[in-house]
Amino acid sequence: MVLKKGQTTLFIILGIIIVILISLIFYFRTAFISPPKIEELQKETDCPERVVTDCIARISPDYIILLGKQGGYLNTPPDTFRLFNGSRVSFLCFNIPGREECMNRMLTKEQMEKELENALDFALQSCINVQQCRRFGQQYSINTPKKLKSDVNIGKEKVLVKVSYPVQLVSKTGAQLTIQDFSASLDYPLGNLYDIAVNEIINTEAEFGNFEQLLYMISHKGKTIIDLKKPYPDKLYVLKAVDNPFKFQFFVQGEPG
Repeated sequence: MVLKKGQTTLFIILGIIIVILISLIFYFRTAFISPPKIEELQKETDCPERVVTDCIARISPDYIILLGKQGGYLNTPPDTFRLFNGSRVSFLCFNIPGREECMNRMLTKEQMEKELENALDFALQSCINVQQCRRFGQQYSINTPKKLKSDVNIGKEKVLVKVSYPVQLVSKTGAQLTIQDFSASLDYPLGNLYDIAVNEIINTEAEFGNFEQLLYMISHKGKTIIDLKKPYPDKLYVLKAVDNPFKFQFFVQGEPG
């Protein structure tokens, strides 16, 4: 088949147009939708940080409150607690037969932190979903680890929860950015109530067999409310700060008479 001169010219023009269109496509792709560099990835960290931090702030309080209700323990082995108003309230001082004094169970702040860490390692895993940060046309992927590691620090007025959960943003050009640590500071005076419970009440009960909670509240200007209940044969101490509804409660085991 022999092409006429006009047809040849037409094919040449079409070829030129196709080349121009392809060039324009590559230009706009490079100029406007090229994979982001490290500086641009840094602008995309807000969403993953918000998702993880919100999860920590939403899930952690349930376990801190439960720990307070149960006298510093999330896991309560048999014979170490008494049911009260639906809660497994731990004995922090065990009965010594024939004596008013009790045996200190020796709860430590480190034990409480470890209990919270073990619970949060599992609970936060099902809460965090940074893949929701993906957008249509996004030029990078989001990689997350299979496990996370929480670290809890119980302060006097706040509980600080830190989570190691490396979230990696990877562009198609190979640029990478990793967000490693997340944290939330929660307003629970667990450390302060623990100090009063263990250093004041339990130590006094273990040494003398009696603690004057009214005298303590007066001498400390009522900053902490200590409610003493006596469901036979035990003593139940319920502690709370005057400006915070969080409670820490525990039993001192008594001897049936």
